[in-house]
Amino acid sequence: MQRIKNPTLECYAHTAADPWRWRPAAGPDTAAIEQLAHDYFDREPQPIYQWDSLEFSRNVLISTVNQFYNPRRELISVAAHVDTGQILAYTWAMRDQRAPWSTEEMIAVRMAHVDLNLPTRARVHLVAQMLRMWETWAAACDIAIICSSTIRQDSGVFMRLHERAGYYCLGSVAYLRRNTATFAVGSVANPDHIVAHSTYNPADYAGAGREHSVSSQQFRAAE
Repeated sequence: MQRIKNPTLECYAHTAADPWRWRPAAGPDTAAIEQLAHDYFDREPQPIYQWDSLEFSRNVLISTVNQFYNPRRELISVAAHVDTGQILAYTWAMRDQRAPWSTEEMIAVRMAHVDLNLPTRARVHLVAQMLRMWETWAAACDIAIICSSTIRQDSGVFMRLHERAGYYCLGSVAYLRRNTATFAVGSVANPDHIVAHSTYNPADYAGAGREHSVSSQQFRAAE
């Protein structure tokens, strides 16, 4: 598919006018992230996998800790409402991934979920801001290739945003080599700045870990 370059994608850049703020995920965000993901998978037929809330939550929590101690290892960020603190969206990406035909390292986007109850305009802005975040993190890690994919049946808008950001979209998979990016990512970022304003507290992580030793019903009831 032909790559589409459209600099107007900058109109989705995160500003103070947005009713949310992006920040690194922290341990107490685990339950809200799991709920957003569960809502997504509930709306799509999943004949192969059975959703395991505790396993997903465990992996989110481990990635959150990995990010805090090594910002270049994983990226997991949330968009929280400025007034209520509600998690409206989150994105999760990993490095050390490779295509079977190449030795070149790439960043693979694991999740990109938004609250499906938000207006369409807000959802588009949030996803576009995720695209910028992946590019900024890739620059900080000095990795050239980003791979994003989707399992959703209704993925037209999601993939078109990738096309506008300079990705090659092949079916439900999109690839970007950063020198084709249409966002003004700027100079290589300091990866420490990605988590500089984290609300991380070691006690919060310890508490979240204990919650994972109980059933999913008890886990949700404890929110």
